[in-house]
Amino acid sequence: MKRKTNFIGAILLAAITIIYPIDVFAEGDSQTLRKIEVSASRSNLETDNQPSSLTIITKEEIEQKKIPHVKDLLREVLGLDVVQTGPLGGITTVFMRGNNSGATLVLIDGVQVNSNSAGGFNFGILPTENIERIEILRGPQSILWGADAAGGVINIITKRGNGKPRHSLTFEGGSFATFKETLGSSGSVGNFDYSITASRTDSGGFSSADEDFGSGRRL
Repeated sequence: MKRKTNFIGAILLAAITIIYPIDVFAEGDSQTLRKIEVSASRSNLETDNQPSSLTIITKEEIEQKKIPHVKDLLREVLGLDVVQTGPLGGITTVFMRGNNSGATLVLIDGVQVNSNSAGGFNFGILPTENIERIEILRGPQSILWGADAAGGVINIITKRGNGKPRHSLTFEGGSFATFKETLGSSGSVGNFDYSITASRTDSGGFSSADEDFGSGRRL
């Protein structure tokens, strides 16, 4: 009888040993995969595993800073030199890590937008209203993107609409007779989603010929 009891106990112990790990795996804490942020790298790498020097400007940062143009967001990024020629709306180019402007590849939703003639991209009139995030890869990316990416890559990702279509109209005014009007619409209809924004900015501007530059003209 004792030998029979030991045999049954051994069977129960073996059964518990086999079943218990299965129950833990099925009912334990689930693991949530981290969201892949970087698409400019042409590989499914997470931000923690990205070998290049990376900066991501998120939608939340754009909304908090209230900066109207992409060029002004890029001025805050280490390793980028943003040069504007002329007043508001003038040609603005980016020099990354000492390379010329043609060595910085600019993508919008993964599509190259660099000028075929000059090589660089004009950020002068690119607004931030319809931008989801900006990925900035500093350093040579020519193996993946070609000679245009010798300095790095800037990938601009636009917003995607979802839910019931929504529309907006805003009007802003400021110093030096500056006015801005913005019209936007986003949403989804069936399998089709969209996000569209149109804006116009007018400014009287101001003269740079003031006393600090040796001129007697007063602003």
